[in-house]
Amino acid sequence: KKSSNKQRRKHQEPKSHATTTSNAADVEPLLLYQRDVGRNTLPRIFLWGSTFHSLYWLWYVTDFIPTVNASPIDSMHVSPTIGLAGLTIAVIFNVATISYPLRLLSELKLDDTTNEFLIKTHSLPFMKLPKSSASAKRFPVEDVCLDMRNSESQRLLTIGSFATGGFEGHVGVAIQGVYFPYLLGIGPAYEIKEDKLMMKSLVNENFLLSGSSKKKQQEEEEVGGRGDHLPRRRSGGGKKKGKRRRNRW
Repeated sequence: KKSSNKQRRKHQEPKSHATTTSNAADVEPLLLYQRDVGRNTLPRIFLWGSTFHSLYWLWYVTDFIPTVNASPIDSMHVSPTIGLAGLTIAVIFNVATISYPLRLLSELKLDDTTNEFLIKTHSLPFMKLPKSSASAKRFPVEDVCLDMRNSESQRLLTIGSFATGGFEGHVGVAIQGVYFPYLLGIGPAYEIKEDKLMMKSLVNENFLLSGSSKKKQQEEEEVGGRGDHLPRRRSGGGKKKGKRRRNRW
C-alpha cells in the first residue's frame, strides 16, 4: 500500500506543477493604454495624400519633363530642377507620414510575470491595431520611461496624471538602446485604462533619458574621483597669517 501511495504522489506532483506553470502562462498582461482607432482618420489622410503626392512628382520627373523637353519648341521646355525639388519635398513629407504611425503607440501592456512592457504600434497602410500578440515588442520595465527631453512630458509630469487634468498631446517614450523614441498620443480619458500604474511605471528615476545628462553625470563622477587625492584649500584662500605692517606715514 505504501509503495502504491508513493507512486500516486509521484504521478500527481508533475501534474500540479504543470498546471501552475500553465496558469502563469495563461495570465493576460495588464492593459494600460489603447488608442482609439477612430482618431487615426486624419493621419491616414495625410499618409495616403503624401503617397499620391510623391507618385505624382515621380511621374512628373521621369515621364512628363522628358516628354515636354523632347519637343522642338524651346519655350515649352521645363527645367528638371523644378521636378527634382518638388520630388525631394514630397518624399521627405511622405517619409514623415510613414514614420509617424510606425512610432505611434496603439497599445501598451504590462506583463507582471516577466516584468516587461508590451508595445504595439500601427500597421500600414490603414493604421489599424495589430491583433496578433506576436506583433508586440517586449522591453524590460527598467528600460522604458517618459522622455523628459520633450517639453510635453515635463508638463505631464507636473500634472501627475494621464487621464485627468485635461492634458492632450504627444509625449515621447524613450527606450534604452532604441535611438528614436516612441510617441504616446494622449487624447480622451477612456484610452487610459490604468492611470496611476501607468504613470508610476513610466516615470523611472533610475533611467537616464538624455544622453547628454548621462555623459555629464559620468564626467562629474570622474572629476570627483580624480580630485579625492588632492589636498583641499582652506577657507581663507591659502593666505598665510602674519603681523600687519604699520603704516610709517
